[in-house]
Amino acid sequence: RQLAAEIQEINDTYEQESEREELIAEAQSNYQRKIDNQDADLYLGLLRMGPQAIAHLVIMILIVIGNITFFIDRKHEKLHK
Repeated sequence: RQLAAEIQEINDTYEQESEREELIAEAQSNYQRKIDNQDADLYLGLLRMGPQAIAHLVIMILIVIGNITFFIDRKHEKLHK
């Protein structure tokens, strides 16, 4: 009787361990999928930010050119007065 109870306990423990391993494997798979999706979203976000970054750079360059032109014109006006 005692031997049968011990064998049943071992079987129950084995089944619980097996279920636990399956749950861990599923959780790891879900986590990896989530990371892969985040990586894909991040890549797409960066890909879409390229044109916006270039537009911002162009605007900054135009502002700098405008400021330089303004100060050059101001200097010429002072010299010609």
